[in-house]
Amino acid sequence: MTCSHYCVVLKSENKAECRCSEGYRLMNNEVSCAEVNECTETPDICGVDATCTNLEGSFQCNCPSGTKLQNDGITCAECDKFHYGVNCSRECSCINGACDTKHGCVCEKGWIGEYCDEDLDECAAGTKECKEENSVCMNTPGDAICICKVGFAKNETTFDCADIDECEKLNDCHHSCENTLGSYRCSCSEGYTLDLSNRRSCKHKDECKHESNPCEQNCTNTPGSFVCGCNTGFTLSIDKFSCNVCKTGLYGQNCGNICGCNTENTDLCDHVTGNCTCKEGWSGANCTDDVDDCIGKTDVCSTTPNSTCINTDGSFKCECNNGFFENGPRCDDVDECQLNHNCTLPGQECVNSRGGHSCKCRRGYHDDGLSCTMCSNNTYGENCSSHCTCNVTNTEIVSEHQICQTENGQCTCKQEWEGENCDTDKNECMDDTICSSFENTGCHNLPGNYSCDCLRYYEQVNGTCTAPHKTTEVEPDSAIRIEVEISFNWTSSDLNFNLSSTYEEYKTEAERMLEHYYEERLNAEVDIYIKNIWSSPIHVLFVVTYSTEDPAIARALSDGTKELHGAELTFFGVNIHPETVSLPELCDVNCNHCVLKDGLAICRTDSSDWTLEIVVGTSVGGSALLIILMLIVGCLLRRWKNGQIEKRLRERAGRKAQKMDKDTGFDKNVTVPSPGHSSDERYLTWRTMLSSTDTYDEIRHIPRPKQTLAANNVYT
Repeated sequence: MTCSHYCVVLKSENKAECRCSEGYRLMNNEVSCAEVNECTETPDICGVDATCTNLEGSFQCNCPSGTKLQNDGITCAECDKFHYGVNCSRECSCINGACDTKHGCVCEKGWIGEYCDEDLDECAAGTKECKEENSVCMNTPGDAICICKVGFAKNETTFDCADIDECEKLNDCHHSCENTLGSYRCSCSEGYTLDLSNRRSCKHKDECKHESNPCEQNCTNTPGSFVCGCNTGFTLSIDKFSCNVCKTGLYGQNCGNICGCNTENTDLCDHVTGNCTCKEGWSGANCTDDVDDCIGKTDVCSTTPNSTCINTDGSFKCECNNGFFENGPRCDDVDECQLNHNCTLPGQECVNSRGGHSCKCRRGYHDDGLSCTMCSNNTYGENCSSHCTCNVTNTEIVSEHQICQTENGQCTCKQEWEGENCDTDKNECMDDTICSSFENTGCHNLPGNYSCDCLRYYEQVNGTCTAPHKTTEVEPDSAIRIEVEISFNWTSSDLNFNLSSTYEEYKTEAERMLEHYYEERLNAEVDIYIKNIWSSPIHVLFVVTYSTEDPAIARALSDGTKELHGAELTFFGVNIHPETVSLPELCDVNCNHCVLKDGLAICRTDSSDWTLEIVVGTSVGGSALLIILMLIVGCLLRRWKNGQIEKRLRERAGRKAQKMDKDTGFDKNVTVPSPGHSSDERYLTWRTMLSSTDTYDEIRHIPRPKQTLAANNVYT
C-alpha cells in the first residue's frame, strides 16, 4: 500500500490504513489526502475583527492594528498603553502626549514629533499674532508670548510698549547723544570723528591727512580745525580753500612783489620768480632792447616765399619781391601777360614766368630771330618742328604749301576718309539706308567710295538686278580630290558675302592664298575650287584636286592639306593662321599602305591587300597568261616612273625648305614618300566623294609641268 501521507497498521484487526496529517482529509480512494480550507469551512474561526488566511495544512488569524493575537491563535486582545500598531509591535513613548493603540503618540498643543518631544515654533509658523505696537513674538517651550522690542519697555499703566530714552537713563556718549525710536546715536563735535570701535568715544580729526582734504595746495592742522595756505606765486582765495595765480605784474610769496618788465615788450612776467619773457624782437632783463630779426635768420620769411625781410622796431615784415604782389599771407606772382606787355608782333604771344615774363612765337609759327612766320611746307607745332602726317590724297588742303593745321598738326579728312592721318577708309556701307532704294542690291565698300552691286547670283540688266542666275560648271573627273573647310579671324566683322562684288573680291584673294600655299609644297598642277565663303569668322570651303592617279602627288597633297591647320598664310597682306574645320579621313603619316577602297582613303597594315590583285588560276589559258604578263610589265614601268617623281619631289622640297628658311623663316617641311614604300602606297588613288554634278563658280588652275603617264598604265 502506498499512502499519500503515512500508513497505520491495526494489529487488532490485522490490517493497514492510510492516514493524513493535521489539516488534511483522506479522500474516497483511501490513499490520497486533500488539504482542508478552515477559513471557508468555519468563517468565524478567527472572531469578528480578525481576518483568516488559509495555509498549507493549516490557517492563520491576522488581528487589526491596535490589537495582538493571543496564544490560542484565534483571539485578538487590545495593546497595552506602551505599544501600538499591527500586532502591538511598535513602542509608544510619548513625552508630551498620550498613546493611541492604532496611531501612536497624540501630541499636546505646542508639541510635535513622533514622540511629542519637539517644540512647535508658533512665531515662525505664524500661529501667534502680536497686535501691540513695537512688540514682537518670542517662542517658549510648548507656547509663545509677545514682548516689547529692544529699546522699548512695557508701560505699567497702559501696558503698551513705550520707547526708552537711552540718553536720559544711559548717557555714555563722549560728546553728544541723540535718542532714536528704540535706540540712540552718539555724535562728535566739528573737528572730531566717532571711534567706530565702540561708537561712543570721539577722536581728534586731522583734516589735512584726510582723503577729502579741502585745501587746494597747503594744509595746516589745528585742534578741531585746519588752515589752508598757498605756494609762492599764488594767493589764497576768498573761499579760504583754493589758490589763485598772481595777477599780471605781481609775483612772489602771497603775490607781494611788483614785476619790473616793460609791459609793451613782454609776453610774460613769471609769477614765481618775476623773470621777464620778452616778445619776439625784444631782449634784456626788462625787455627794453630791440632785436634785428632779419640778421642771421635766413628763413625768417620762409612761410612767405618770394618776399624779403625788413626789420622794424621790435619786429620785422616780409615785403613781396618785384614781380609779386601781396595777397593776404602770400606773395603771388604778377601775371604781366594780363597787363600791358610788349609782345604785340604778329604770331607772338606773352609767356608769364615767376616774377617776370617773356615773348615767344605761338605754336604754328617759326622764330627767325626778328619776327614770327607761320609754318609752311607741311610743318606744324612749336617752332614748326613737327611734320604733317596726313595722307595727301585723302586730306583737304589747308593752303598751297600746307596740308595740316599749323598749330596742332590736325588733318581735315575728305568726306570718304577718317582717322588721325585720314588713311582709314570710311565704310559708307555701315549706313543701312545706302543702296536700300535698289532692289536685289547691296552696298560694297571701296577705298574712299562705295558702290551698289547686285547680290550673288543676280545680274545687272539695263541698270536693274534681275532674277537669280548661277554659273554652273561641272567638276571634271579627278583621281585625287580633297574637300576642306578652314576658318580664321578677320579684322572686318561686317562683311556681306551675299553681295557678288564682295564675294568675288574675297574669293579671288582666297584662291590666290591657297594657290601660293600649294605651289610651295607640290611640283604638279592642281586645281582649286572655291565652293563657298561666309562669316564670321571667315569660313572658306574649297576643293583641291589632281587629275592623275599619282601616289607621290597624292601623299604630298594629303600631307600639305593636313599641315594647313595653323600654317602661316597671307590674306590681303595680313598674316593669318587658319584652323581646319572639316577634313576627310586622310591617311596618317605613319601609314605604310594608304589605298583607296570604295571611294574612301584607308590605311591597310596587311601587305597582301594591294589595290592591284593578281590572281592566277590553274585553268587560265595561254592568252590570259599573256595579258597578266603585260599587266606586270606595266606595273613595273609605273613603279619606275613613280620613283623618278619622288626623286624630283624630294629635290624640290629641299630647295623650297632652304628658300623658306632663308627668306620667310617658314618651318614646314614637305613630306615626300620614299622609294622604299610598298606598292599599296604607290597605287594610292583619290576619287570624288560627291557626285560628278557638283558645281562651282570658277575653276582655278595652278599651271605647272605635268607628268604624263604611259598609255598602258591602267588601274582599277
